[in-house]
Amino acid sequence: MQMLTLTVAPTMLLAVLGLGTWVLPKTGAGVRVCTGVALVSIAVLVGHTVVGFPLALMAWSLAGLGLAGLWRRAVGPADLLHPLFVFPAALTLVALIRGGVTYVPWGDDEFINWLIPAKQLFLARWQFSPHILFSNPSYPLAWPVLLALPSVLAGTFSQDMAGIIPFVLHVAFLGLLFDMARSRFGRLYAWTFVLFALAAEISWRLLPLNLLSEQPQVYTEIAVFMLVLWAALVQQNERRGLLVAAGLMAAQGYLIKSAGVVVAPALILVAIWPLLAGWREWRRHLVPAAQDLFVLITPLATIYLVWARIAPGTSCSTSLGSYLSAKGAADLLADRGDALFEYLGAVAAYYASYKVPLTLLAVFGLGVGLARPAFRIVTASALVYFTLYLGALFWSYQTCPENFNYYLSSLQRYILVPLRVLHALGLMVLFMELAPHLTRFKRPAVAGAVISSMVLAGWQAWRLTHDLAEIRLRTNGREFAAVGEMVEATEPSLRRAIAAVSGTARVLQVAEFSYPYPHYPTRHYLLNSDGQTLPFEYCLAVGQGSSIQLAGLGCPYPSLDRALAEANILWPLSMSLHMAGVIKPFLDPACPSNPSGMVLVRQPGGRFICHSP
Repeated sequence: MQMLTLTVAPTMLLAVLGLGTWVLPKTGAGVRVCTGVALVSIAVLVGHTVVGFPLALMAWSLAGLGLAGLWRRAVGPADLLHPLFVFPAALTLVALIRGGVTYVPWGDDEFINWLIPAKQLFLARWQFSPHILFSNPSYPLAWPVLLALPSVLAGTFSQDMAGIIPFVLHVAFLGLLFDMARSRFGRLYAWTFVLFALAAEISWRLLPLNLLSEQPQVYTEIAVFMLVLWAALVQQNERRGLLVAAGLMAAQGYLIKSAGVVVAPALILVAIWPLLAGWREWRRHLVPAAQDLFVLITPLATIYLVWARIAPGTSCSTSLGSYLSAKGAADLLADRGDALFEYLGAVAAYYASYKVPLTLLAVFGLGVGLARPAFRIVTASALVYFTLYLGALFWSYQTCPENFNYYLSSLQRYILVPLRVLHALGLMVLFMELAPHLTRFKRPAVAGAVISSMVLAGWQAWRLTHDLAEIRLRTNGREFAAVGEMVEATEPSLRRAIAAVSGTARVLQVAEFSYPYPHYPTRHYLLNSDGQTLPFEYCLAVGQGSSIQLAGLGCPYPSLDRALAEANILWPLSMSLHMAGVIKPFLDPACPSNPSGMVLVRQPGGRFICHSP
């Protein structure tokens, strides 16, 4: 399985590269691979959800069509020195040395919104059903679908394969940056820029450490503005293809996360700016502006309207109607204890602590962008996006303060998305502005670029080694990771115990935790083949110190004593001293005082015996 996991990145990158080649054969490889990713997400939405094609058939068809598309454009030896080839090769080499790629998930959100839905999609034979559950049912579907794609092609679900997908999308984005820089200044300086951008973490680390949707959202939204900037610098015959790619990437951004709709006003501004700036000759600018508007907005508008009609649930946080309604406007304008000032203060405090040197460098670059006519409109549109995103997030907190969206929840995760867009754009503008002056000094410039690239490449190799270890060991978030590891390790014993029980298995899981987190990895690892149910009746008891609470799928018991009396399988992952004391009278006298990590079956005498079946 490890060797199969290592084929995920190169296979998917080649497949989406081929898909992009069918649409934009004359653009760079980075543009084509980003376009290919967008086409996969759009094809799944339209082909399966609207037309009704089976998803497994679609996955294989898209893979075959993508690989066939590679024949449309020959790959030469020089093309192998591209991030699309170099970074997957580096990951494969380091992984082989380090013993493979093992992804250990952690945190509620990874399970609730991404891994569990991805596994449900796989187990349900790729049929979207009401039981494909999210904490927010109206989330667009692209991210769990992309996480599940390698598994359906392999025929078995693998979280290790899913863990490679953020890396695939990051490499696609870096390929786009490389192509853009190379088109202006050549391969060596393009590599220097990409490696510097990675070292500065404008889009985070080369190997992302989690499966949260903000990372692919970052890659996609930065790509939109980079493509529009690139289009402003090239001839008309190249420009249209870049704008087509930008429009498809905008649709991809929405399918990754509904917040992607906020990019629409910025793209509208880009399209109509020549019409506004040259209003005295508006007739001459009208047709080109309308064409650009159509190319940039139609994919996003179409996908938004389609998903709004077929989404399996409703939520105010993903519905424009809820914001634009009378209630939404009233919520925005309501005085709730100076909420706006509290929000702006929290945003400013975090921005003042996050990569301040990079932010200052980006602000300088954005200033240069506003001063230069070639960069001005794209820079202004990015600032519009930044402002609207922060405004929409505050509006969301005010309008939809339920469940996960309680006031200022996950604020730092959310507000990094527009900041990273500005970081990347500001850095690229500075590179475009300064590189022509530096390259005049040919020998020193080449020597500096070579030395810088070697040092930065060495740093990335070390970083990659460290991050491969982190996603396996989870030294950060160890408490969460340990729960999932314990669930996975004891699963075989649990399934044997369930098989040995006559009648319905009633499982009581016990864990020393402050809230019912163990429910999420349990659901992920033990889903039945229907993708919907667990193979037992389930109660979970969690607590720290003397506090104990019961949770689970309809767990009916009012106390731990009652749950212990009714259960026929006891599954302790970990226990506080208080919990161990409550449980001890129900155990066989031969049991250890703390039987954590064991699966205990109730015997006819009424006590649980302490050996795993």
